[in-house]
Amino acid sequence: MQDKTVADLIDRDGKWWVDFWTQKDVTTVLEENMKKNAKELGATVEALQGAWKKEEYATAGKKYAYMWTLLMGGKPTNVIDITV
Repeated sequence: MQDKTVADLIDRDGKWWVDFWTQKDVTTVLEENMKKNAKELGATVEALQGAWKKEEYATAGKKYAYMWTLLMGGKPTNVIDITV
């Protein structure tokens, strides 16, 4: 990876995913986040599907990323913020 900023972002994102999925009781954490964010998750998934159907792929990608932020209980630190 030639771009150091992008490489760093990819490394931090990968660590965030590994840390989340390898934590103890990850299924419980995921279920709690689903319940806690149910309304917002529903709206986000609906918006994601709508954007995809309209071929607005950049918006769909942002909604997909935001869906995972809600499911995982927050975003990693020091990453680029997305507006959804």
